[in-house]
Amino acid sequence: MLRHVPRPRFQTADASLENYAPVGFNHVYSTWEADLTGTAAVGLNWQVPAGQSLLGLSIVLNNYTKAISPSSLNLNGTALVANQDYFASVVPATQQLWITLKNNLSNSATLTITP
Repeated sequence: MLRHVPRPRFQTADASLENYAPVGFNHVYSTWEADLTGTAAVGLNWQVPAGQSLLGLSIVLNNYTKAISPSSLNLNGTALVANQDYFASVVPATQQLWITLKNNLSNSATLTITP
């Protein structure tokens, strides 16, 4: 199960706390972030405005407890090939999975990740 959360807040120069906007986008690292709960497959959805694209999309999944990359990634139902369509890095010390998509996203996009 996936819980979309704004990694919860960031602190500004004047020490006030702000929520990420849009939800899940980390402006510090230019990544989309989500927290995993459980070990089931997860889906991330984007609605990209007409005529626009998300370029070089990087995703961070927090609470990723496996020591290896996911067994499969699908974009809009199409299987992606590791090291060709996407690049994945597991960071066991911080329980994070970093994924960078090679393809740009436009319109409606769903990324399904099977750990």
